[in-house]
Amino acid sequence: MPHGHISLQPFGLCAAAAFAVTTTQGFVPPITPATSHAGSCVCFSAPSPSVSIAPTPPTNPAEASPIDAHELRGVLKDALYRSLGNEATTSSRAENYDAMEHVLACPLTLKPLRRVVRLAGPFGQVVNMVTTRGNKYPANEVYMDLVPAEERMQVPFFSPSAIVTQELFRSPLTSFLYERGWRDNFKTAGFPGIDEEFRDLEAFFAPLSDAGSESEREGEQQRRSGRGTVIDLSCGSGLMARRLCRSRKWKRVIAADFSESMLRETRRRFLEEKLPVPELVRADASRQPFQTSSVDAIHAGAALHCWPRLEESLRECLRVLKPGGRMYASTFEVNERLQSNTFRFFQLDELRRLFVSSGFGEVEVRREGVACLIVKAVKAMDSGGRQ
Repeated sequence: MPHGHISLQPFGLCAAAAFAVTTTQGFVPPITPATSHAGSCVCFSAPSPSVSIAPTPPTNPAEASPIDAHELRGVLKDALYRSLGNEATTSSRAENYDAMEHVLACPLTLKPLRRVVRLAGPFGQVVNMVTTRGNKYPANEVYMDLVPAEERMQVPFFSPSAIVTQELFRSPLTSFLYERGWRDNFKTAGFPGIDEEFRDLEAFFAPLSDAGSESEREGEQQRRSGRGTVIDLSCGSGLMARRLCRSRKWKRVIAADFSESMLRETRRRFLEEKLPVPELVRADASRQPFQTSSVDAIHAGAALHCWPRLEESLRECLRVLKPGGRMYASTFEVNERLQSNTFRFFQLDELRRLFVSSGFGEVEVRREGVACLIVKAVKAMDSGGRQ
């Protein structure tokens, strides 16, 4: 695919360079070149007003120094930010611009990802999350698809009931209905309701959030290291993710789900409520695209009974949590009043054993109402996981 081109005319010499821009800040509009022949000039035309950076040529052309690649890259970044209506990059901002991910990872190699935006002139842009080994994961205007390639277009075979369960939540109809009565029906089984669940979760996660940073410098250091990162795993339509974002107690909120339609519904509801949309990630709970020991907290609300490979998924949750990290989950209890041939419901002691056998240190499971189980689990300080 053709890349965007830059035309350089330094004192009669012409060079053209195809380039790719790496960024962790999000999407950028396509930029197309505009040619100039007056002195040394780099010009861009973009959706915002065009930008021209024209340094004054030296009196004696022989004094002109060669164009340094690092310097040229800085000029391009400055022009790009100006074209987007921002100030020119500072050295620290340029570092953020090029930084490798502290949390997102290839689900196969667990290596950090880098967001690469390839400008394609008038044809737009191609966005990929790329590993150091070159593995590519596509991103679109809604979410980053960090499911391994072999699983993106098909459902891995587990069992007929597991496939039905997983495909049910990929249906746009289910996504449409989820906050239009579907989730409210869980109250009949004893679920406290999303607002009460959030208050309970907030108290449990309180030691991990970064609302009380002692200084701006400390907060910046925590942000760079991924401190204060929470994942809403199997986020559904974003019920809990919206509350986590509104609380402003987290440096980074990631909403992840295997269902493409749920992620679209999450984005729609964030926009509807005029909230900044967090990072939306398509992910398999049993092969999570997060680095080992990179996340402070995980929420998995009304989700465990939907995971086809539960044991693997719990081990993955343990792996991505930092030592001392916490997981809050809710699901259904199987009893004489509530049973299912499709979903996997649990007995209280069974669910506790599953978390303990996965490696969690402290595990508390309590019953709410008729058939709701709420889990609070903490990763021990010396725990490890898949490397």
